[in-house]
Amino acid sequence: MPTSFTTKQSWLLTLVAILCCAIIVLSFTLVRKLIEANWWVNHTVMVMREADDSLLCLVDCETAYRGYVITGKEEYLEPFKTCEKHTIGHIETLQKLTADNPQQQKLMPDLLRSARAKIEFSQEVIRLRRANPSSRADALLSLDPGKKMMDDYRGTIAKVLEYETKLYGDRLQSANSLQSAVLTLISLMASAIAGALLWIGLSSKRYSIEQENTRKALSEARDDAIHANELKSQFVANISHEIRTPLSGVLGMSELLLRSETDPEKRDLLDHVFKSAKNLLLIVNDLLDFSKLEAGRFVLNEGPFSFEELIDETIKSIEASARAKNLVINKVIDPTLAKSYIGDANRFRQVLLNLAHNAVKFTSAGSVSFSASLEAQNGSRHTIRLQVQDTGIGISQDDTARLFEPFVQADGSTSRKYGGTGLGLSISKKIIELMAGTIGVDSPGVGQGSIFWFVVSLEVTAAAVEAQ
Repeated sequence: MPTSFTTKQSWLLTLVAILCCAIIVLSFTLVRKLIEANWWVNHTVMVMREADDSLLCLVDCETAYRGYVITGKEEYLEPFKTCEKHTIGHIETLQKLTADNPQQQKLMPDLLRSARAKIEFSQEVIRLRRANPSSRADALLSLDPGKKMMDDYRGTIAKVLEYETKLYGDRLQSANSLQSAVLTLISLMASAIAGALLWIGLSSKRYSIEQENTRKALSEARDDAIHANELKSQFVANISHEIRTPLSGVLGMSELLLRSETDPEKRDLLDHVFKSAKNLLLIVNDLLDFSKLEAGRFVLNEGPFSFEELIDETIKSIEASARAKNLVINKVIDPTLAKSYIGDANRFRQVLLNLAHNAVKFTSAGSVSFSASLEAQNGSRHTIRLQVQDTGIGISQDDTARLFEPFVQADGSTSRKYGGTGLGLSISKKIIELMAGTIGVDSPGVGQGSIFWFVVSLEVTAAAVEAQ
């Protein structure tokens, strides 16, 4: 190929790679802000729901109290007591939820005072009714200034709801704007990469017969991309589809070009594009798993599996990187463990791989050890503990408490030195908790290694029970 044409290709791929890196950083920042904005939207909805519930409870209190005063029947007092307790509870919850809002906090004492005054006066009238059963109901009810109290309470609740409704609109608009910005950035990146790769493939056709196959593959990929773009409008609310579809196209086209391209310089640039897109996909997968877990849409697919096989597979996946560091890998399996259990093998593998890769990444010398042991047994249900121990950089006691929080790493410099989003351990924790298990870390201190572990309770498979 002419030198000028090769130079153009190199410059184009370099520019696309720089653009991808910039968009990855910006997209990651925007997604974090989007998650935070959605949390505040849900928080506002909770405040509004508590305000409504407190008013409904006080109204139910009023209804039950008047029912007793009019009829003298004791069954009205039971709902009165229940609503009385729940009303104060809702107001206290509302006070906690609005602790960050000085304007709303000013209204809370008025709410609490109005509710207590109404309840206390109702209790006094009930006491009078009990002391003098022959009292006329209308005479007792005429003593009750409840309408004014209820109107005051409704007025204060209306102020709370008015302010929260405005907050809800502002926060929802902010969340929608962030989501649109993320989708725009991802679409821009996908368009830039797809356009660059398409130009290379079509232009190279003139110089090599091998490029004919590449052109056909790009044409098919383009058709797939067009079809995916048509589906985009149907899934605009599902960010995972919007991000994964263009990335899959980029990875596919990059891999096809890598197979057919022979020029070393272009192969190096294509390999950089492919690895950048693959790394972005890993980050996106972490973010999307986290979002699904937060939204409660994470589904477990259970079936028979063996912990020993899972550990063996995990060791194979880290063997090369461990060997590069001269790390020793150890494995200890409790002989009392059953041969197979019922659970989601893929999710256990995901958690175990995350712990294993972290152990290798943060260990420069020494060993990484895996162990699985039986902690308790109740019939065919076993409690199993798995742990990954390393001799790496260790963790301070102050950092262990927040290590499983999203976007958190033990040290601010860790992400710069070792990389990572800070989501792996948070996702692992949520997966284990979804399985009704627990996960944690033990470390004597910085520079003294660490032990990451999780404990789950699983059913032994019928085949394993018969074998025992």
